[in-house]
Amino acid sequence: MRTHVLQRGEALPQPTGYNLLAGMFAKVTPVARAEYRDRDAMLEKHAGALRREAHAADGGSARTVAVIREGAADAAAVLGLMRLVTFLVRVRR
Repeated sequence: MRTHVLQRGEALPQPTGYNLLAGMFAKVTPVARAEYRDRDAMLEKHAGALRREAHAADGGSARTVAVIREGAADAAAVLGLMRLVTFLVRVRR
């Protein structure tokens, strides 16, 4: 499983917090704020590009691309992120 994070706005010169954690476990791609405004179109564009890239790399085999939309940045989100990181570390071993 590969993880990609679409970051609204420009790349941070020094990632901290969520951005630092995301960069440790995912490919982070900055997305211009104007493009990010239409989230559905932006997500479909990037998901489609990932599907085409995987299709070409695997010689035409099917790959699933799951889109998970952003959530609230609160204590519950941090706990969920910690669970995700723990899961990804276990999967990669």
